[in-house]
Amino acid sequence: MSQFLIHKIKSFFNLTPLNKAIILILVDGVSIFASLYFANILILDLPTQSPQLTILGVSYAVSRYVFFILFQLYSMSWRFASTTEFFKVYKAVFWGGVSAGLVSLLTLNSLFSAITIFSFVVLETVFLLSAVLGARGFIRMLRDQLHFFVKKQAFQEATRILIIGAGDAGAMISKDILTNPSLNYQIIGFLDDDYKKQGQFINGIKVLGTSADLASIAPNYDVANVVIAIPSATGDQIRAILSQHQDLNISFKITPSFNALLDGKVEVGQLREVKIEDLLGRNEVNDMIIDKSENYIKNKVCLVTGGGGSIGSELCRQILLFSPKALIVFENCEENMYQIERQLSSEYPDTPIHFCVGDVKDKQDLADVFTQYTPDCVFHAAAYKHVPLMEINVKSLIKNNVLGTCNVLKASKEYNIDRFILISTDKAVNPANVMGGSKRLCELMTLSFARGYGLNFSAVRFGNVLGSKGSVVPLFKEQI
Repeated sequence: MSQFLIHKIKSFFNLTPLNKAIILILVDGVSIFASLYFANILILDLPTQSPQLTILGVSYAVSRYVFFILFQLYSMSWRFASTTEFFKVYKAVFWGGVSAGLVSLLTLNSLFSAITIFSFVVLETVFLLSAVLGARGFIRMLRDQLHFFVKKQAFQEATRILIIGAGDAGAMISKDILTNPSLNYQIIGFLDDDYKKQGQFINGIKVLGTSADLASIAPNYDVANVVIAIPSATGDQIRAILSQHQDLNISFKITPSFNALLDGKVEVGQLREVKIEDLLGRNEVNDMIIDKSENYIKNKVCLVTGGGGSIGSELCRQILLFSPKALIVFENCEENMYQIERQLSSEYPDTPIHFCVGDVKDKQDLADVFTQYTPDCVFHAAAYKHVPLMEINVKSLIKNNVLGTCNVLKASKEYNIDRFILISTDKAVNPANVMGGSKRLCELMTLSFARGYGLNFSAVRFGNVLGSKGSVVPLFKEQI
């Protein structure tokens, strides 16, 4: 019998929006006439067959339905109803009551005093408001309980989780887990550092303590996952949580930042593993600020040295977005060249791309490329970047970074390049290591060529490039 009822209830929630609206209209009709009937018994006591009561019934029904439609009570989704939707119900019932009150004064002024009529209208409005909210609240409760019952039957061994953050994001995640049958999770409780929330229940789940209590609570409840549901958390806050509990055998997940929550709704599907960007406490720079239609790359031949590296390859991808006449990828590592050749050839088949294996330390390699392809712009990204490794290989570092840059600068001047851009590093600012010092020398050489020969030569410093092969960030990630 229970399975039959569940099937029927599920069928109701799978109805089309039009059929659901029709059912709500019928339910509201019953509520309107029932409210009018009880208010009449308690205040007016008009006979059921009286013409005044008939006029009131018709006029009340018309005015109520008009305002219900105006305030979109039959087109909103009650599954995700919030205070906004319920406030619309209040407004629809109130303005419908004002309209019905005017009709009541015109219809009953010869039979009852203004105070009696006002009392009748107020009582009828209160009855109707309770009925309308009750009906919609019951439907929503029925749906939530149905999902909870189906989920309880479907899963016996659920993954136990704790949610850090008993705010809006945590509440929405917990609700999604409780009502979504496909999510095999059991929420043990919330943790929140706000002392006013301690002991409170959110969606029936208790706030068990603060984030500092994780070490004692997680083992006792056999917790496997912890969700950090604090979209506004800084990198320092996330680092503190992870470092304090690095000995626990649990997995941490995190919600997106508030910038990503444009629709105001967080779901479990949006949770992800903690990334290094979260620990750095700053966002990646993804915005493009160059005009794609008018720029110095369009219809120009561009050369990228070190084009197979992590920075050089991304430079190649970005340059291809601005419609160059051709792109020359210059790289001395065969494996890197093979990978970038596969990617760029398939992604940008309409732009001529030339893949040249060569070394910036070899002047002839550079001369061959400049002679054959006559580039207009040069992006010099070829460099050794590993700081500790280069501390013990200074000779190779100087030959590649400094002498290699000098060769490219001379070739660019000799072949009348329109624009030369050196890809430098923030480690060149007051350098504290050999790698930073070598890049500072490269900057000074570039500026010297620009000033001494009046050339359009410049340098740009990159900060910590996420995903770069020379970055310490991957090491941090491995340690985490």
